[in-house]
Amino acid sequence: MTTFTEHVILDLPPDEAFALVSDYRHDPRWRAGVASMQPSTAGPARPGTRTEETIRFLGRTFVNPGRVVRVDGRCMEWEASSDTTRARGTRAIAPLGSRRSSFTYSIEVELVGAGGFTNAIVGRLFRRRVRKDLRRLRKLVREHAQLPLRHLAA
Repeated sequence: MTTFTEHVILDLPPDEAFALVSDYRHDPRWRAGVASMQPSTAGPARPGTRTEETIRFLGRTFVNPGRVVRVDGRCMEWEASSDTTRARGTRAIAPLGSRRSSFTYSIEVELVGAGGFTNAIVGRLFRRRVRKDLRRLRKLVREHAQLPLRHLAA
């Protein structure tokens, strides 16, 4: 099992930042390898929201069904489980004044069938990917700083 937490500063007010990171429809825009993400509810996730993520990693395509367990203020807890992966984590926004936010992404992931890879190796590769994803998220926010959040979904 691999567990880690990563942070990034976003130039968005806290409520807008949470609306962005809790709306799974935006994930393909900032998470590498996410070919599709189908949430059962539109807009920011809420408890019980189900997801079906199709993602490419290590040269393979995985379909990971998940669900949102809890939403508390600007923090959401989720879990996903498939034949190959078990994961759970949080996405949380903390205000840094009225115009900036800190996004914390925590994850615990375990590969069930790693096909010759150890969880430690996959964990290092996955953590590297998440760090790049957070840089991509920050860039997406900066590129769209002048547009209302709804334009990010386009």
